[in-house]
Amino acid sequence: TPQIAATPQNATRCDVAKKARLRRQREHQEREDRRIARAAAGKLSKEVAKFWRSCCEVVQHAEKLRADALDRQRRMDSLEAMVSRTEALSHQVSNTLLHEKGGKEDEDEKDGEEEEEEEE
Repeated sequence: TPQIAATPQNATRCDVAKKARLRRQREHQEREDRRIARAAAGKLSKEVAKFWRSCCEVVQHAEKLRADALDRQRRMDSLEAMVSRTEALSHQVSNTLLHEKGGKEDEDEKDGEEEEEEEE
């Protein structure tokens, strides 16, 4: 193989080729680094979105529990009010029936006495 003489022109060509090769390698590495960084940023953004979705779900669940508790309390209050009204009505009906029964007994006794007097 013929040997290339070490001339300043040949040295310059070698330097230029070496610099070009290093520049291409550097550009390739930079592209690869950007690709890796974009992939990592994409994964990170998905994780952040997942985190905030989970936070929203927790808040919605807590809000639903609070609303359910308020609804349950309103229903319980309504039930207690109905029971109180029913008890009051029951007492009123029983008192009315007792007074009517007591009045009828008095009338029956009076009728019985009157019948006895008439028979005499």
